[in-house]
Amino acid sequence: MRILHCTFDPITQKELEYCLQYRKVNGIKDVFIRVDRNGVLPYQKRLKLVERCIRPYRHIHLYTGNICGEEIPVSLKNEEELARNGCFYLCARGSKALIHQNGYYYENIAKALCKPRRYEHSVSVAKTAYQLAKMHHLDAESAYRMGLLHDITKKWDDEKGKELLAIYYPEGLQYDPKVWHSFTAPFFIQKYLCLHDHQTLNAIWHHTLGDGKSDYDAILYIADKIEPLRGYDASKEWEVSRISLQKGARYVLQKAKAYILKTEGKNV
Repeated sequence: MRILHCTFDPITQKELEYCLQYRKVNGIKDVFIRVDRNGVLPYQKRLKLVERCIRPYRHIHLYTGNICGEEIPVSLKNEEELARNGCFYLCARGSKALIHQNGYYYENIAKALCKPRRYEHSVSVAKTAYQLAKMHHLDAESAYRMGLLHDITKKWDDEKGKELLAIYYPEGLQYDPKVWHSFTAPFFIQKYLCLHDHQTLNAIWHHTLGDGKSDYDAILYIADKIEPLRGYDASKEWEVSRISLQKGARYVLQKAKAYILKTEGKNV
């Protein structure tokens, strides 16, 4: 019995192709894959990912015994870190849908792509968005995902943001560069995370200007402004948002505009 082992955290397309090629090169009928215990994603969840990916291949099997076998080359294993930190396009075919369905690695992505304080803010926004969604019987997991991902291109320098927008959304260049991350993030998410969920992308697109129309747009906009780490009393915002997300978003937007006018007045 020939066994190949690795963390498969997550399993990448190159690792899967290596397993297929290993069988041909060595002239063997069956190859067994063993998932190592230690990893970022819990062992049982990684087992399910591997199981999903090898399902179409009748000569590759999952092995859960104690024999270690031969390790996958380190050069291939290194791609796992890239994958779980935001390059889902490297993941093996069949795994991405399961990853998105269960929200695997989103915390990793936010931590890898955001500065520490921005990551803490993103987690706090995610928790607040989750509460708002539960309050209105909406998809709380989806709302949590929006919160984690909404600022993942925030630390890009202006030149990088300008370069992307000049190609894909030149109209966005009319806005202050502080707003650009709300436009660049959806493009990044589609290309690198292979996530094409309109609900999530749309909410992130509108989260700085507060001009979205859906309840999920309202959830992310409100959560971004009232999450606890902002450090101010948001009891009135919560009160209005409990009645209606749309009214809550409008109230938060009005307060934001009033604050901007007050600030600009002081600087005159």
